[in-house]
Amino acid sequence: MIECYDIIKQYGKDCKALDGISEDIKDGEFLAIIGESGSGKSTFLNILGMIDTKDSGAIMFDGINYDDLSKKEAAQFRNQKLGYIFQNFYLEPEYTVYKNVEIPLLIAGYSEKQRKVMIENTLKKVQMKHKINQLAKNLSGGEKQRVCIARALVNEPEVILADEPCGNLDSQNTQNILQILKQLNKEGKTIIMVTHSKSDAAIADRCITFKDGKIMNEKTV
Repeated sequence: MIECYDIIKQYGKDCKALDGISEDIKDGEFLAIIGESGSGKSTFLNILGMIDTKDSGAIMFDGINYDDLSKKEAAQFRNQKLGYIFQNFYLEPEYTVYKNVEIPLLIAGYSEKQRKVMIENTLKKVQMKHKINQLAKNLSGGEKQRVCIARALVNEPEVILADEPCGNLDSQNTQNILQILKQLNKEGKTIIMVTHSKSDAAIADRCITFKDGKIMNEKTV
């Protein structure tokens, strides 16, 4: 599904955040990426998610080269194909749960009726429909992360990119979020998850380790 060839990302003259990363990610796979802070794992995820740009190399998504997309096409591609889960949630605190999850659907141009059905169905999937009119600022950390997952899911993307999705959560909420991700993978979503935690990574099908901008090892979990 995703093919990466010799990806390089450099900051200044002496710092290579990514130093020649080549990796294939299969359709329906759950891939975990682990490594210490500064290893390049989040930079790699951000480049896959079109949040950041590479300096050289190539990324192919179902035969589409990222470099061939215009800014408008890239924005549409990201909205339709990719869902992003952030460690720090990035919810609008004064928006309700409904309005936060609605954002990608507004960008995609769905009608109000379509948005309502899609939002309610997605919130039900992450067990947050009962909080649909609650302000984001009044939610717990675990609830915020479930809303973040709903926002990533609502547009039915093919790939979910999760950057330390449990980094700010306690052990019980961590297990809840990991089980949601595992279930989404069972339903056919491709999941790429960055984490510091080897125990969190253990739920994935495959795990790769980043160090100093390179892939050091790879194993099937």
